Amino acid sequence: SSDLLVPLPSLLEPCARTPRHSLKSSSMVQATTTRFVNLTTALGVSHTLASSTAEAIAEAYSEPQRSYHTLSHISHMLEGLDQFPQRFSDRVAVELAVWFHDVVYDPVRGAPWNEEESIRVWENFVEAAKPSLVSLSTARAAIFRELIPSQDHLRTAVSALIHSTISHQLPASSPPSLATLDISAFLNLDIAILASPSAAYRIYSDAIRFEYIHIPLDGYRSGRAKVLGGFLNREKLFFGEGNDEEEAQARANLSDEISGLESGRLPEP
Repeated sequence: SSDLLVPLPSLLEPCARTPRHSLKSSSMVQATTTRFVNLTTALGVSHTLASSTAEAIAEAYSEPQRSYHTLSHISHMLEGLDQFPQRFSDRVAVELAVWFHDVVYDPVRGAPWNEEESIRVWENFVEAAKPSLVSLSTARAAIFRELIPSQDHLRTAVSALIHSTISHQLPASSPPSLATLDISAFLNLDIAILASPSAAYRIYSDAIRFEYIHIPLDGYRSGRAKVLGGFLNREKLFFGEGNDEEEAQARANLSDEISGLESGRLPEP
């Protein structure tokens, strides 16, 4: 599709708005975007493209309609990725999915539009990176082929990971090269906030209300309670073994918020 050839900043432009704060003043933004540049240049992407993409991603995650789905969310997911490296068989694909999975976020349009557009931004980046990958010396390219997954693998794996966040369920089918382990661990990272201490969870739930401030309070309460109830009705919130404490804390948080929503206690007007 010709859409994949649109430069990344242009693709983001329709959703971009003036950031609420200066990107240059944030050490976290600097640290995380430096990490993105280091990751992608190690894959053979030119420094120019890696840097411009990192800047565009940081601006996207700083749009004023966001309160929770910001670069802080990405940073926390990356911390989880670093904390439990043994849970991932393809860290490169998972980390790239972390970066791109919420890069387009419009609460008014919602899912699956946000996820599908985020996939388009990711695939556009892959297309834009091709010239720099082709320009690698033969010897260097051979080294990269030995050390990292192929470009086609990364394209399909990262797209599949982002797509899995639409339902937050393990997909019925996935690319052969993408391990179920990686999908499970990636989805766990994305909802890790649900298992946070109650005070931190309250900050998160208030941030979600901010993002959906366009919905009248009564409609938000009923809609949010329905969404949370759907999660609570699942046999398990977190995939895999060894998440019992997180599971219990998350269920307590969800139950408390649902109770507050149904009683009119939450969110506060």
